[in-house]
Amino acid sequence: MRIKKIKLAGFKSFVDPLSIPMEANLIGIVGPNGCGKSNVIDAVRWVMGESSAKQLRGDSMADVIFNGSNNRKPVGKASVEILFDNADGTAPGQYAGYSEISIKREAGRDGQSDYFLNKTKCRRKDIIDLFLGTGAGPHAYSIIEQGMVTRIIESKPEDLRGMFEEAAGVSRYKERRRETENRIKHTRENLSRVEDIRKELETQLNRLQRQSRAAQRYKELKAEERTVRAQLLSLRWKTMDGGLKEHDAHLTTQEIALEGIIAELRATEAEIERLRVAHTEANDQHNTVQAEFYAAGAEVTNIEQAIQHARDTVEQHRREFEQLTRTWDEAGTHLKSDEQKLAELRGRIEQGVPRTAEYEAARAQMAAALAAAEQAMLEWQTGWEVFGNESAEPARIRDVESARLKSLESQLNNLREREARLQGELRALEEALQGLSVEDLRREVAERDASYGDGERELEDNETRIRDARGALDAVNARIESMRGEQQKSEARLAGLQELQAAAFGQHDATLKDWLAQRNLTSAVRLASLMNVEAGWERAVERVLDTDLAAVCVESLDRYQSDIQGLKQADLTLFESGATVVSGEGGRWPTLLSKVQARADFAPLLAGIYAADSLEQAMHRRSELAPHESVVTREGVWVGRNWVAVSDRDSERAGVLGREREMENLVLEVQSLNSQLQVAQTEQQAAQQKIADHEGERDERRRLLAELNRERAAVHARLGHDEAHLAQQQQRRQQIEQELAEIAGQIARTTGDMHGAQTLLSTAEGQVGTLNERRAVLLSQRDTLRHALDTARTSAQAANDALHQMQIEQESLRTALASTEQGISRLQGQLQHLTERKAELERLLSEEAKPEIELKARLDAALARRLEIEGRMNSARQTVSELDSSLREQEQMRHTIEQKIDKDREALQQERMQRQEQAVRRDTLAEQVREGGLEPEQVLAETPAEATEADWHTRLEELTTKIERLGPINLVAIDEYTEQSTRKEYLDKQSEDLSQALATLEDAIRKIDRETRTRFKETFDKVNTAFQAIFPKLFGGGHAYLELSGEDILDTGVSVMARPPGKRNSTIHLLSGGEKALSSVSLLFALFELNPAPFCFLDEVDAPLDDANVVRYSDMLKALSEKTQLVYITHNKISMEIAEKLVGVTMSEPGVSRLVAVDVEEALEMVAQS
Repeated sequence: MRIKKIKLAGFKSFVDPLSIPMEANLIGIVGPNGCGKSNVIDAVRWVMGESSAKQLRGDSMADVIFNGSNNRKPVGKASVEILFDNADGTAPGQYAGYSEISIKREAGRDGQSDYFLNKTKCRRKDIIDLFLGTGAGPHAYSIIEQGMVTRIIESKPEDLRGMFEEAAGVSRYKERRRETENRIKHTRENLSRVEDIRKELETQLNRLQRQSRAAQRYKELKAEERTVRAQLLSLRWKTMDGGLKEHDAHLTTQEIALEGIIAELRATEAEIERLRVAHTEANDQHNTVQAEFYAAGAEVTNIEQAIQHARDTVEQHRREFEQLTRTWDEAGTHLKSDEQKLAELRGRIEQGVPRTAEYEAARAQMAAALAAAEQAMLEWQTGWEVFGNESAEPARIRDVESARLKSLESQLNNLREREARLQGELRALEEALQGLSVEDLRREVAERDASYGDGERELEDNETRIRDARGALDAVNARIESMRGEQQKSEARLAGLQELQAAAFGQHDATLKDWLAQRNLTSAVRLASLMNVEAGWERAVERVLDTDLAAVCVESLDRYQSDIQGLKQADLTLFESGATVVSGEGGRWPTLLSKVQARADFAPLLAGIYAADSLEQAMHRRSELAPHESVVTREGVWVGRNWVAVSDRDSERAGVLGREREMENLVLEVQSLNSQLQVAQTEQQAAQQKIADHEGERDERRRLLAELNRERAAVHARLGHDEAHLAQQQQRRQQIEQELAEIAGQIARTTGDMHGAQTLLSTAEGQVGTLNERRAVLLSQRDTLRHALDTARTSAQAANDALHQMQIEQESLRTALASTEQGISRLQGQLQHLTERKAELERLLSEEAKPEIELKARLDAALARRLEIEGRMNSARQTVSELDSSLREQEQMRHTIEQKIDKDREALQQERMQRQEQAVRRDTLAEQVREGGLEPEQVLAETPAEATEADWHTRLEELTTKIERLGPINLVAIDEYTEQSTRKEYLDKQSEDLSQALATLEDAIRKIDRETRTRFKETFDKVNTAFQAIFPKLFGGGHAYLELSGEDILDTGVSVMARPPGKRNSTIHLLSGGEKALSSVSLLFALFELNPAPFCFLDEVDAPLDDANVVRYSDMLKALSEKTQLVYITHNKISMEIAEKLVGVTMSEPGVSRLVAVDVEEALEMVAQS
C-alpha cells in the first residue's frame, strides 16, 4: 500500500488546492527555510487522526487552517486527502480488496473535524484502525519529525518500549488487558454488591414472611369486621327509619294547627286595611280644612304686617324729617363759619408779601459774605498745598528710609538664623551619609533575582510536563472513545442477533413463555447450542431440523409427560439431552450426522439423512434411497425418493446456527473490548493522577515563586527606597551648600544697604525740622479763616431758613383758602338738596294717615273667617284620632297573632330539623352500608332475627380489639414477599453468572499476558539483531545493542547502548548530536526490517550529519526504499541526489506555499538527449 497522491486545501500555508504526486518510492522534498515543507508531514499526521495541536506545532486545532497573509484573507476550512495505491492488496481487513483507498479529513474553525474513507463519512477510529498493525499512524515510528530522532535515542526505557510494542503488535493486547482488568474489577464489585443485596434480601424475606402472615390474618378479621359493622349499621338504620315515620305524623298535626292561626291573621289584616282606608280619607279631610285655616291665618298675618309697615314708614319719615332739619341747621352754621375763615385767610396772605421780600434781601447779603469767606479759605488751601508739596519729599524719604532700615535689620536677622539652621542641617546630613550604604541590598537583590529566574525556569519545565501529560491523556481519551464505539457496535450487533434468535426460538410466544417459566425452563439450553456444524453445512442442518433447533433441552421427557398434554396453543419441542452420543460415521454415503459435532444424541433427528455436495449429486442418489432415507445438499435442498423440498432463505429460522456462532464470537469480542476499555480507563486514571500531581507541583511552585517574588519585590522596594533616600540626602547637601553661599552674599549686600539707608534718614530728618515752623504759621491762618467761613455759612443758612419758612406759611395760607372756597361751594349745594327733601317729607307725612284705617277693617273680617275654619279643623282632627286608636288596636292584635305564628313555626321548624337530622343519620348509615357494596334491606334480610344493636356492638368491639392486637400491618407484605422472592432467585442466578464471568476474564488475562510475553520477546530479539547489524554499517564500525531494563517482560523498559568506532562511552547521552541522530536512524531502520511500514516520512533527519555519514544514511535509504515508500525533507545535496522524484516547495507569495515537482530520471534522460 503506497501513497499515490496528497491533496491539500487551506491547510496551514497551502491555501490554494493542490496535489502532491507521490508515485515514486524515494521522494525528496526540498525548499528554503520557512517555505512550508514540514507542513506536508503535518498534513499527513493530521489526516491520519492526530488530535493534539502540540504535535502539529500549534496551540489549537484551528491553527491548521490558513490564517491569512498580507495579500490573502483567512479561509474557513482546511482539507487534506491521501490517495493510496493498494494494487498489492496489503491493506488490512475488508479494504484488502480495494485497488485504491482514499482517506480525507476536513475541519472548520469551530474545531469539529469530519473524516471520510473512500468518500464515505466515517469516524476517526475507523481511520486509525485502518493503519493498526502496519507500523503507520499518527504516533507510529513511520513519521519522524524535526528533533524527534534525538528524542527517540534519549527517551526513557519505558517510553522506548512503546515503539517495540507497536512493532510487535502487542499494543492492542495491552489495551485489551487493561480493559479486561477493569472488567474484572467491575465484575468483582458487581459480585460484591450482589452478595450484599442477597444477604439483605434474605433478611427482608424473613421479615416479609412474618408480615405477610400477619397481613393475611388481618384481612380475615377485617372482612368479618366489615360484615358485622354492616349488620350493626343496618340495625341502626332500621331503628332510625321507624323514628322518622313517627316524626312525620306529628309534623302533619302541627302544620294543620298553624294554618288555622294563619287564617285568623288574614282576617285581622283585612280589618286593618279597611281602617287604613278610612284613616286616609279622614286625614285628607283634615288636611283640606287645615290648609284653609293656614290660608286664613296667612291673610291675617299679611294685613297685620301691612298695618305695621304703614306705621313704620310714617315713623321713619318723621325721624328723617327731624334729622334733615338738624342737618340743614348745621350746614347753615358751617357755611357762615367758612365765609368768615375765607376773609381771614385773604387778609393774612396780603400781610405776608412784604415780609417775604425782606427775607429775600437778607439772604442775598449773607450769600455775598459767604462767597468772600470761601475765597479766602481757597487761597489758604492753595498756599497749604504748595507747602505740602515742599515738605512731603523729606518726610517721605525719612519714612521710607526708616521702614527700609527696619526691614533690612529684620532681613539680616532672618538670614543669620537661616544660616545657622542650614549649617546644623548640613552637619547632620554629613553624619547620616557616612552611615548610609546600599551595597549589601544590591547584592541581596541580585541573589533574589537569580533565585526567581531559577524558579521561573522550573515552573516552565513543570508546565511542559503538564502539557505532555495532557497530550498523553488526550491520546488515552481518544483510544477509550474508539474502543467504546467498537463496544457499542458489537453490543448492538449482539442484541440484534439475540433478538433474531429469540424470535427464531419462539421466545416471544407469551403462552409458551409462561409455560416454560412455571417449570423453570426459561433459561434451559436450546438444541442449537449443543452442536458444532462443519463449515458450509449450516444451512443443510437448519433445513432438516428447522423448528427443532429451538427445542428445549431437558434431562428426561417422562417428567413433562402430563404437562405437555395441557400445552395446546404453542409450538414446543422437548429434547432429551442426557442420551448417549451416537457417532454418525458409516454407511455408503456421508451422513448429515457426520457433519455435526454434538454434545447429545442427534441420531433420532438426523438418522437416514445423507449429505451431498450438490443438487446433481443428490438427484443422482435419489433412486437408491430407501423409503425412510433422504439426501440434503449444502444449500439446504432436501431430496427424497419421490420429493424435493426447498427452504426459504429469508425466514426467521434461517441462519440460526450461524447467528449462534456469531453471537459466541461477539460475546468474546465484547468481553475483550471491555477488558481493553478497563485497561485504557486505568491508563486514563493514571494520566489524570499524573496531571493532578504535576498541577499540584505547579501550584506549589507558583505559590513559592509568588512568595519569592513578593520577597524580591520587597527587597527591590527597600533598595529603591534607600537609593532614593541617599540621592535625596546628597541633593539636599548640595542645596544647603548653595543656599549658605547665597546667604553669605545676601548678608553682605544687606549690610551695605543699611549704611546707605541711615545716611539718607539723617539728611531727611534735618529738612523736616525747618519745615515744621512754617507748618505752624499756616495752621494758625487756617483756623482763623475756617472760623470766619463757619460764621458766614451759619448766617447764610439762617437767612435761607427764614425765607423758606415764610414761603411755606404763604403756601399753606393759599392752600387753606382754596380748600375753604371748595367747602363753601359744597355746603351751598347740600343746603339746596336738604331743602328739596324737607318739602317732600312734609308732603308724605300729610298723606300717610288714610291707608291705615282701611287695613284695620280688612283685619277684622279675616279674623272672623279664621275662627270659623278653626272649628271645622278641630272636628276633623277628632275623627282622625278615633281612627288612629282603632288602627292601633288592630295592629296590636295582628302583632300578637304573628308572634304566635312565629313561635309555632319555630317549633315546627325545630321538629323538621330534628326530622332532617334523623333522616341524615339514617341516610349516613345507609351510605356506610352501601360502601361495602350492599343495601340495608339486603343486609337486614341476611342478619339473624335475634340480632340486637347492643350484641352486635359488643361483637364489633371484640373484632376491633383483635385487629389492634395484631399491631402495625404491612398490607403490601404479601406482594413484596412474592416480588422479593423472585428477585432473590434472579440475584442467585446473576451471582452465578458473575462468578463464571470472573473466571472467564481471569483466563483471558492469562492468555493476553502469555501472548504479549511471546510476541514482545521475539520482536525485541529480532530488532536487537538488526540494530547490531545496521549500526556498524552507518558508522563504519563500532557496535550497539539493546537491553531490557527489568525482569518482567510485561512492563520492562528498553534501553539503548551505542558506541561509535573508537569510543567507550558509558551512556548514550555522551554522544554528539550527529552520533545520536545516526544511532536513532539505525534503530528505526532495525524496526523497519522487522515490520516495514508501507510508507515513512523523515523531516531533516540528516541535518546534524556530516557528508560521510550522509552518504551512509543515503545508502540505507536506498536499501529501505525497496520495501517502504520513503518521503524525506532535506537541505543536503547528497540526500537530494538519491531521490527518484524531487518536490520543491516555494513561497513566492508571502505566507503561501506552492509546489514544483521534478522526476529526476526523466530530467536525466532529457539532459542526455540534449
